[in-house]
Amino acid sequence: MDINIDGRDFRIIKLPTRTQFNVARRLTPILSSFVPVVKTVMTDVGEELEKQEQQDFKKMALSLFDKNQDAIFDAVNKFTDIFSTLPDEQVDYILDQCLSVCKWKNGNAFIDVSLNPDQFDLGVQLQLVYLVIKDSLGGFIPGLVMKAESLPSQP
Repeated sequence: MDINIDGRDFRIIKLPTRTQFNVARRLTPILSSFVPVVKTVMTDVGEELEKQEQQDFKKMALSLFDKNQDAIFDAVNKFTDIFSTLPDEQVDYILDQCLSVCKWKNGNAFIDVSLNPDQFDLGVQLQLVYLVIKDSLGGFIPGLVMKAESLPSQP
């Protein structure tokens, strides 16, 4: 996938399969905090669509946000709590693996972002990481999160 972020061209490839699994495994505790909210919102979306087939999307989104505001804020709080407790090694693994499949265009060549990641600010790096996760794990994570919700809590 080729993308432009802040005037720079990047090329992103998918993570290798085993790395996809290892990154997804580390993300599961974070993403599972959103499962209840996603279920609630998707149920409400279905109900809203049944009521009005031609409803304005922006109006519907605002209505859904208002209706689920407490659940959304609760999920964000859980997300930040879980994310803040992840060991640095886990976070570094996710960031390093995701940035390892990103290249930036320098002249006519594409150069690995991971060779000098500090030349890109945190905002650019996080966008790249998000895009890698979305591209590499987009179809896998929803099932993984749903399974994680049904697993017993670990002591």
